[in-house]
Amino acid sequence: MVGKRHISLLFGDFILYTAALVLTLFIRYGTGISDELHSHITPFALLFIWWVILFYINNLYELEFTRNWILVIRKIVTTCAIATLGSVLIFYFFGPYLSVAPKTNLVLFSAIFSFFVIVVRLYAVLHVRVSPLSVLLLGESNEVKEIEQYFTGKYTEVIRIAALNESDLKQRIQNKPIAYIIFDEKEKAVLTAFHILMPLLQADVKMMTTSTAYESIFKKIPIN
Repeated sequence: MVGKRHISLLFGDFILYTAALVLTLFIRYGTGISDELHSHITPFALLFIWWVILFYINNLYELEFTRNWILVIRKIVTTCAIATLGSVLIFYFFGPYLSVAPKTNLVLFSAIFSFFVIVVRLYAVLHVRVSPLSVLLLGESNEVKEIEQYFTGKYTEVIRIAALNESDLKQRIQNKPIAYIIFDEKEKAVLTAFHILMPLLQADVKMMTTSTAYESIFKKIPIN
């Protein structure tokens, strides 16, 4: 589900996108950019949707999984390169229906916007506070323990339940604002707890398997 942090990042990207476009036109045309801005605003507004879709697909709105600044830069550069290439193709195929067919402008804009995104995302990653939410881990595999260690210190509480017990589970998660539920799909006992966890899914809670979470966090497939 879309939370407040996602909306904040999306709004921030819109501000950065607009600023990058204005700066691009100023560099190219000087102070007389009003006419150019009028002709560029519609096609670049359409391109913004394309960029946002790619950002979403590449988890650039999930700062919890991108605390490593090297991975942040690598992911942003890769995503922006794909977005730029896609933008070129969009202008190539739909150019006759658009008011402009920018070439230099598009490359310059992409470089400026990518720089803005890197700076803002790095600031967010390096200055993000400990989340007031909790994380619920179900299972006792080595992967679950590694994920527990990763989340410790990033969330107020990391709840790991190895031996599932219905009463214990209800007590441990009662009145806890949980952000993620990560369960070991190899343990059949986890399935018996789903009727307890379903009410949580009505809120802004994400559920994923250990394999998915492990790959998202550590950028590698668990050995098991």
